[in-house]
Amino acid sequence: MKLKKLFLACILLLSSTPVFAWNDFVIKDIRVSGLSRIPLETVFNYMPLGIGDQFNEDQSQKLIKILFKSGFFKDVILTNEDNILEIHLTEQPAIRKIEILGNRNLNDESLRGTLKHADIVEGKLFREASLKNVIDEIKQSYYDTGRFAVVVVAATTPRPDNSVDLNIEIREGSQARVKELNFIGNKAYDTKVLRRLSTFSGNVFTNILLGKNKYTEEKLAMEVDSLNNFYQDQGYLEFAIQSKSVEMSDDKKDVVITFTIFEGASYHFGSVAVDRVDVLTDDKVMSFVQIKEGEKFSRSAVISTKSAIEAELANLGYAFAIVNPIPSIDRQKNIVSFALSIDSGLKTYVRRIDITGNATTQDVVIRREMRQMEGTLYSRKNISRSQQRIQRLGYFDEISIDVKPVPDSVDEVDLEFGVVERKTGNLTFGIGYSEDERGFVQAEISRKNLFGSGRQLEARLDQSQVKQVYEIEYVNPYFTDNGISRSIFAKQKNVDASAGSSAGYIANSKGMGIRFSIPTSEYNALDLSGEYESIELVSLADTPLEYNSFINTNSKSENVLFKTSFSQDTRDRIRFPEKGHLTSISSELSAPGSAIEYFKVTLNSTWYGSLSDNLVLGLYGGLGYGGGYGDTESLPFYRNFFAGGASSVRGYKSRSLGPRSQALSNAKPLGGDRRFLANANLYFPVPGLRNGEDTRLSIFVDAGEVYGTEHSFTLSALNFTTGVSFNWFTAIGPLAISYGVPINPDTGSRTRRFQISFGTMFQ
Repeated sequence: MKLKKLFLACILLLSSTPVFAWNDFVIKDIRVSGLSRIPLETVFNYMPLGIGDQFNEDQSQKLIKILFKSGFFKDVILTNEDNILEIHLTEQPAIRKIEILGNRNLNDESLRGTLKHADIVEGKLFREASLKNVIDEIKQSYYDTGRFAVVVVAATTPRPDNSVDLNIEIREGSQARVKELNFIGNKAYDTKVLRRLSTFSGNVFTNILLGKNKYTEEKLAMEVDSLNNFYQDQGYLEFAIQSKSVEMSDDKKDVVITFTIFEGASYHFGSVAVDRVDVLTDDKVMSFVQIKEGEKFSRSAVISTKSAIEAELANLGYAFAIVNPIPSIDRQKNIVSFALSIDSGLKTYVRRIDITGNATTQDVVIRREMRQMEGTLYSRKNISRSQQRIQRLGYFDEISIDVKPVPDSVDEVDLEFGVVERKTGNLTFGIGYSEDERGFVQAEISRKNLFGSGRQLEARLDQSQVKQVYEIEYVNPYFTDNGISRSIFAKQKNVDASAGSSAGYIANSKGMGIRFSIPTSEYNALDLSGEYESIELVSLADTPLEYNSFINTNSKSENVLFKTSFSQDTRDRIRFPEKGHLTSISSELSAPGSAIEYFKVTLNSTWYGSLSDNLVLGLYGGLGYGGGYGDTESLPFYRNFFAGGASSVRGYKSRSLGPRSQALSNAKPLGGDRRFLANANLYFPVPGLRNGEDTRLSIFVDAGEVYGTEHSFTLSALNFTTGVSFNWFTAIGPLAISYGVPINPDTGSRTRRFQISFGTMFQ
C-alpha cells in the first residue's frame, strides 16, 4: 500500500512539470490561480523572477521546485499564454479538526503543544512531512515515561472544501518496570546496599501503589544523582559513573539497568581557610562552615557551606556574591583541604519591582505584602518573606520571582513577581457529616478578593439537627495603611443541644460586632473585638438540674462581649504546614453590668517540624479556663469547654469527656470550666496518591480532659488515645477519618474508635 502511494506521488510530481520544451520568452505578465487561503503576496515572495525577465525551461523547473518546497501546494502547473506566465496552484488542504484518542498518561494540552510546535493546528495547512516528525516526537515523549510499546497512528479524512480531519490514535501500552539493577566496579558497598538506595527499588506495597519500580528517563537521571550524592557524601571524592546502559526485553515490558562506576579512594577533610573575603570577618565566615577537619569528605557539607555564606551576603545586599571552595587534594594521605575564596561583588539595589499576571487583583494588594522595597538594598531574606506573605493571601496558585540586571548598571536589579490568579469568588453548597451533628447542610457565598481589592465579603448558612447559623461578614484587611484589619459581622445562631450528644437545652442568640486585627510585628498580631449579643435560653424535658437553675434566672439576657487574642504565626503555609508554629492566647469577657458576667481564657500552641522529605512532626497543647464574676457565680453552661471527638481527643465520642449530669438516667456530658488538650501527630503522604498538597496520613497520640468547678486539675485524670488519621481537603470541604484506640478508658467511658467528619465540625 505504501509503495502504491509513493508511486502515485511521483506520477503527480511529474505531471506538474511540463513535458514539452519551453520556448524562451520575456515575461509580459504573471497570473496566479487556485489560491483560497494563501495570500498572493506569499507566492510572489517565493518567486525568483518578475515581469520583464527572460523565462526558459531551466527557470520553470527551478520555480516549480521552489513552490513545492514552500509546503503550501500539492500541485503546480506552469503555462505560457501570449508571453503571460500562468501559474496554476492547488493548495494543501487545511486542517479542519484534530482529534486525539487513547491518551491517558499524557494530557491533550501537552500533545497539542507538540503539534503546535510543528505548526499542525486547526485552521493551518496540512503537511504530511511535518506530521511524521510529530509522531516521532509523541513516541519519544512516551519513551521518556517508560512506555516503549506505544503505538501512534495518524489518519486523515478528506473534506469537500479542501480540508481534512486529523485523527491521532494512541495505544500507550504498559509502563516498563525495572526488572534488575546491576553495578560493575563497586567494592566499598555491596550491590544489595546500592539497590536499597535506588530510586527504582521498593517492596511489593510501594511497587504496586507508588510504582517505584516503573522506569522513566526522569527517574534514571535521579538515580545518577542519587549515586553521586551517596558516594560523595561517604568520602569518595573522585567517584564517577563511567557508563550506564538500559537493556529492554523483547516485549518492551522490562528493562535491566547497569551502571559501571569508579569509586576511587575514601577521603577525609583537612583544614579550612578563608582565602579572600572583603565583607565578612573570618570568624563570621567560619561560623557558617560545616566542614569539620578529620571527618569523612561530604559534598553536602561543602555545598551547604557555600550556600550559607552566599545567603548571608545576599541578605546584606550582595545579590551576586560568589563563594568558591577551592580544594587542595593530598592523594598520598587521602585528605582534601579547602580554601574559601569569597567574591562579594558590589552592593546591589532594587531599582523597580514589577508585578505581572494579576488581571483582577490590584497592584496595591500585592505591594503592601512586600518586605523588599524599591530603591533599597537587595535582601534575599526580605524577598523570600515577600513571596511567603503573598502566597498566604490565598489569591494565587503560583508565585515566581525573576531577578533582572538593569542594563548599563552594575549595581541595580529589577524584580518581577509573576502571579497566577486563582478563582476567589465562590458559590458553594454542600452536605456534611460529623459525629455530634450527624448530617448537616452548608451554603456559602463568598468573595475573598472583592473587585481585586483584597477585601472579603462572606454570607454563610449552616444548618443541622443541632444548630442553625446565619452569618454575614465584611473584612477589610488593610483598613489602615499600616495593616490594621477591620471586620464587621452580624449573626444569628439557634442551638438545640438535645439533638446532639451533650445535655439538652435550647439557646437562640443574635449578635453583631466589629473586630480589629493589629499586626504588632512581622509574625505577631493582636485581635480586638466588641460584640453585642442577645440570647434566650429554654429548658427541655431532659435539661439537667445543673442547667435549669441557671436558665430560671437568666432565660433572657443582653450582653456586651469584649474579645482579645494575641497570636504568633511562623508557619510556612496555612494548609499542611511543614515548619513553624502557631501560638495564641485569647480571652472573652462580658462587660461589667451585662446581664451575665463571665470570662474565658484559652491558650493554644501548635508546632511543626520537618523530620525528612516526607515526615512532619506536629505537636499541640491547649489550656482553657473560665468563670463568673460579679453577680454570676460560674461560667455560663453554654460557654463551657468540651472535649472528645474528631476535633480534640479521637477515640472518644464527641463532647463526651468530663463531668456528667448525675440526675439523669443517661448522664449526658455537662462540660466544664477548665480543659487540657494535647496531641502529637506524625504526618506523611498517602501512598499511591500524587497530589500530596490536599491529602495526608498521620499517626497520633491524643490526651485531654475537662474539669468541673468541683473537680481539681490533675494530669492523672487525662484520657489518652492513639491511632491513625486521614485528612483530605476536598473541593467542597475538609474530610477527616480517624481510628483511635483509648489507652486508659474509665469504666463507662463513651468510646468510638472509628470517626468520620466532613465539612466544618461543631465546637
